[in-house]
Amino acid sequence: MIRKLLMFALILAMAVPTVEARRGGKRAGKIDDNVYKDKKYDFTLPLTEEWDAKVQRNDDDFRMVMLKERYEIPMDYQDAPDYTQVPRLVLFVHEDVQLGAIAMLDSLLSDSYGSDVKDEMMKEFEILHLGAPGEREDLVTKGRETFEVDGERGILWTGQVRYMKEIQSSASSLGGRRVRGGYGGAIAFVKRDDLLVGFHLITEWEFFQQNLTEAMKVIETLDFKGNDEEKD
Repeated sequence: MIRKLLMFALILAMAVPTVEARRGGKRAGKIDDNVYKDKKYDFTLPLTEEWDAKVQRNDDDFRMVMLKERYEIPMDYQDAPDYTQVPRLVLFVHEDVQLGAIAMLDSLLSDSYGSDVKDEMMKEFEILHLGAPGEREDLVTKGRETFEVDGERGILWTGQVRYMKEIQSSASSLGGRRVRGGYGGAIAFVKRDDLLVGFHLITEWEFFQQNLTEAMKVIETLDFKGNDEEKD
């Protein structure tokens, strides 16, 4: 019996590093000196220390998720901070995309257009499905503008969804109270050749503009150079 246990422990010890190495090899990229480099597409994205970045799997179109480490809490949630929407920025990348950046945004906001790429985006682009089911009017467009990234023209859309929450100040509270607020969301697309890069930001509306400014500092530093060199 002891011999069998020792043999099992030896096999397990040998398997763990192999599994961990395999997991590490499946990451979408790596972060060195606060700069993300994508393994598959070879672009780089300088990050900011205020946001904690988690690299996703290499077979996932969502390459990275960033959460703000120190975020503001609305006054209504001071006694129940867990109800606060943590500022969240996701990086989406897909190749062989025929639509341009502006056309892709239009298709994403359209109720009648459908595609596999759109279905994939909707999994993480939360601002587009936070309203009541089937009631897109809950989503209000706040702005739309172009910007430039590494010589390419990108498109930025911002919107808001109002909400009402029933919250409890503690687990032992017998009753709750209603809080009204809003979520702010931003979607940004930029495309080079057939490679589409997208970003989605969601945060409490009260602090949306501040978090959008921080997010755009990251988005506007996207560098396609590595991707171009690979094609050359």
